[in-house]
Amino acid sequence: MRLFLTEMPRRGRLLGFEELSPMKVANELFHNTNRGENITILSRFSDHNVKPYKDALDAVGFQTRVLSGQEGVEDFCYLMSATKEIVGTEQSSFFKFAAVLGNATKARLYFVESPDTKEKLLSRF
Repeated sequence: MRLFLTEMPRRGRLLGFEELSPMKVANELFHNTNRGENITILSRFSDHNVKPYKDALDAVGFQTRVLSGQEGVEDFCYLMSATKEIVGTEQSSFFKFAAVLGNATKARLYFVESPDTKEKLLSRF
């Protein structure tokens, strides 16, 4: 989880960054993923920022761990070394480069489409 709004609360909102709620991540974003699969949440922030996401994923049957406190380059290297699937927001350039250059057999980029996000994105053009 990038958690753009934790990283940059004011600027993130101005740019239209938005995250899915923990329950939407667990029930919608990962609805086609087999329960029991291992999921690692990468975050530059402390565990308490991603705990609701971990709890929601655990509640529906995933084996979830949090890897936090790393530098951006370390997160990028971790994404690059993943061999199964990586899932991340299309707003993350690190994620997009890792998806193209890395070892994962599948990469899923998602975008939160809400009226607020559409308005902010369209206002930039």
